[in-house]
Amino acid sequence: MVCGQVTGPPAGPVDGVSALVLASAPEAARAGREFVADWLYDKGYDDVSVEVGRAVASELVTNAYRHAAGAGERITVRVYVSAAGPVLEVWDPSPELPEERPLDLVSTSGRGLAMVGLITGGWGVNPLASGGKSVHALLRAELDPEAAP
Repeated sequence: MVCGQVTGPPAGPVDGVSALVLASAPEAARAGREFVADWLYDKGYDDVSVEVGRAVASELVTNAYRHAAGAGERITVRVYVSAAGPVLEVWDPSPELPEERPLDLVSTSGRGLAMVGLITGGWGVNPLASGGKSVHALLRAELDPEAAP
């Protein structure tokens, strides 16, 4: 099923936006997930939040690479803190909406967005005025009480 929610991300940012522009290639997922993990760590989020952010970034960037952007086309990863919490956005050049398929025990692919829905505060898609779309997820994240401010 299509995500069913063409919505913008939570209102924000209440903190500046950090962005990474990638060329669509197999290594884009790794670069995207490390960028998001480093950002969450630098902002003082706990280890679980960092790993969830890493997993969500991996899924969204992989989807952009595999389904929405041709070789070398631009994929942009953006992260920021909104009033609702940290938001991860992945922009790609395709207007085609992502599909969330139901979870089952036999599929070997196609379940990533359903998993993103389970481990985040929600996800959605928003068309971009410049063309393409932004897929966003509200990360459930906790600050590390031992992290330096």
